[in-house]
Amino acid sequence: MPIPFEELSLKQLLHHKLAYDCMNEAGKKLLPNWDMIAFEKSALADELYSYPLTEEQIRILKNSCARLNTEMPYLKYSDAGTHYGYELFSMPPEYWGSRGAPLYWSYLSREFTLDPLPMDDAKLKDKYLTIAASFGIPRYKDEKVYIERFAAGGMSSGIICSSFVDEQLQVLRKRNRPFINRHKYTTHEIQYLEGAYERIDYLCKTSGRKKNYRHNPDLDFETLLFLMESECTLREFEMLSLKWGIFTGTLLKNAQTAKEIGVTFNRIPQIERNSFRKIIKHPEVLIELDDALS
Repeated sequence: MPIPFEELSLKQLLHHKLAYDCMNEAGKKLLPNWDMIAFEKSALADELYSYPLTEEQIRILKNSCARLNTEMPYLKYSDAGTHYGYELFSMPPEYWGSRGAPLYWSYLSREFTLDPLPMDDAKLKDKYLTIAASFGIPRYKDEKVYIERFAAGGMSSGIICSSFVDEQLQVLRKRNRPFINRHKYTTHEIQYLEGAYERIDYLCKTSGRKKNYRHNPDLDFETLLFLMESECTLREFEMLSLKWGIFTGTLLKNAQTAKEIGVTFNRIPQIERNSFRKIIKHPEVLIELDDALS
């Protein structure tokens, strides 16, 4: 089921061009000196105190986006329907590198909002690089560019690193890939996460660097499936979905999994752990335990 726009966070709404425009129009009616860019900067920097609004005013801004529920439903990954480019930006990068990057990321998301997914890879790349070039951000150089539009105060305010831009292009191309195969999973009305939770916890316990972590109880099927498809190879995805039983509800042993996908028994733990390392790069997957509980 689509998520109502009124239930999205301000950050999510600011990453959506049509929602951004709705809030801007509502803001103009709400305050005589409304400044959408200043509001955007304060919200994305988690510093709403720099552009103070009451809870009621924020509610009015969010509710102004309600018409989009029918015009352009905010779909979850496995929902049937037309998906759009802003979904490629729904999860933040592994690291930002500067304080200007979150605002640039939000700007990019709005620029891609109306592009249906999956995008042609060449078109995605060309559009992305054209936007970067319009701000004078060079490719293949480790340079830092100051852009006033993305300056919100603090160290590295307004700074966009060219290395960040290069790296995130590859991330977006990988995230575009799952939408080619997304239709395969919309027919699975029942999804099982128990096996995935169990294996994630086991892999954390047996990992030196992640032994004090466990699965995030808020990790849902949509997020897990998207990460598996965008971060893993096709073979890794097939192995994980089978072994973890996310479509069947049956957690398989290594020998059973190896027989099903046609590899040797010893390959299964290797594939699983390699895939696990890729998925947990994203903060949505794990939570850190209190020392008393670890």
